[in-house]
Amino acid sequence: MKRILLTGIIAALSSAAFAGTLYTVDEGTDSLQTIDLSTNTFTTVGSLGVSFEFGDLAFDSSTGTMFMVNGWGSNSGNQSSLYSVNLTTGAATLIGSTGVTSMFGLAYNPVNGKLYGSRSTIGAGLYEIDKTTGAATFLSAQTSLDGMTFVGSSNKRVGFEAGGSSPFYDLTDTSNPGVLIGSQGFVNNGGIAWDATTDRVLAIDWSGSFYSYASDFSSRTQLAGGFGSKDGLAFATGVVPETATMLTLGVGLLALRRRKK
Repeated sequence: MKRILLTGIIAALSSAAFAGTLYTVDEGTDSLQTIDLSTNTFTTVGSLGVSFEFGDLAFDSSTGTMFMVNGWGSNSGNQSSLYSVNLTTGAATLIGSTGVTSMFGLAYNPVNGKLYGSRSTIGAGLYEIDKTTGAATFLSAQTSLDGMTFVGSSNKRVGFEAGGSSPFYDLTDTSNPGVLIGSQGFVNNGGIAWDATTDRVLAIDWSGSFYSYASDFSSRTQLAGGFGSKDGLAFATGVVPETATMLTLGVGLLALRRRKK
């Protein structure tokens, strides 16, 4: 009985650690927003305080930092910049220039702790981004990639090409071009994010459409639409404790329960 209870406690703690809030950017107002997945409604957190156009979001779970790349910013000829975003106020703080234009995609890899960026529309390529300076280092030639995310259930970093059939690519091998996974139809410039609680990939785009994909991209469902221009998508989650830490927490809760009896 004790073992069953302890297992249940650890499972509950693990689920809580993976739970998170989904964020996007409203391009019409340059503001950070949250998305309620139970109702598909948006709530404005606050103004970014900077121009954002065709950029992306990525959450570093090791430090609790939401990163943002501003894409074109106020002009397509400007170099894209990396920012950190305050999840309470929405305010963006400049970290530094990436040194390249049209950085539209951003993804954090929790396995190696690295931040990656991708270029789209005007230029292409996969880059590693320095989280302290914003500087981008070229890794490999790619097709034009608009949004990226890390899919934890398969340990793959994936990205998609906006427009046309909007194909998705496996970008796990950073030294080679992405491997085509598949496509399920048109998606405009937008962002994607893996939902760990349901093992699906969510997508939102500049046309205001909101989609859900199977994590292997074998199917797609449109959840809603008509939201106006959105881009960038990322879950802000808690840091997942190590197994030993989870066990210690579970034992502590079990001891507390026995003491209350």
